[in-house]
Amino acid sequence: MDVNTKIGIGIASGIAAVGITLFLAIPIKGEMRVQKTRWEWDIPTYKYTMLEESSWDTYPEGAYDVSPRREIRRRDENDNPIYDWKFYYKINRWVSSASIGSMGYDKSPYEYPCDIPYSYDNPQLGDVIRGAHYESYYVVGIIGDNRIEYKISKSDWLDLNPEDKITYKKYRFGKKIWDIQYK
Repeated sequence: MDVNTKIGIGIASGIAAVGITLFLAIPIKGEMRVQKTRWEWDIPTYKYTMLEESSWDTYPEGAYDVSPRREIRRRDENDNPIYDWKFYYKINRWVSSASIGSMGYDKSPYEYPCDIPYSYDNPQLGDVIRGAHYESYYVVGIIGDNRIEYKISKSDWLDLNPEDKITYKKYRFGKKIWDIQYK
């Protein structure tokens, strides 16, 4: 392959890469008829759990039943073992447990009634706490013959109603829309 051919292939590849990037990165406009809106609230929970872990050189504060062992940590360039201390221990930690959710198609989001505390002063194994809730808002609409759902901001969700006709922007393969305008 001669130099000119290589240069031509390089230029063509560069142009193709720029074209693909622009194809994916430039937002597209769309329009839809709003069928309904919906909301979701999610409250994560965490359970105080005993875990068995290990680490090299040291162990964390709060660890118990610590058992140090000399083990091969790595090998040198001649494949000779290099030993070091590895600590095996138990430790109590908050571990993601489940989530409590609520959802609806009305304009009145609510937090699922939950009497789980946010914290404990002296947690015991098996105690459960809750995290901060997460909110998500969606519009369900009709585009052509297809029913489609997009994530939207809370302020847009509050403004939208069934049968509204809107235009919006989104990335080509995105699931979130913005810059919503009423027609």
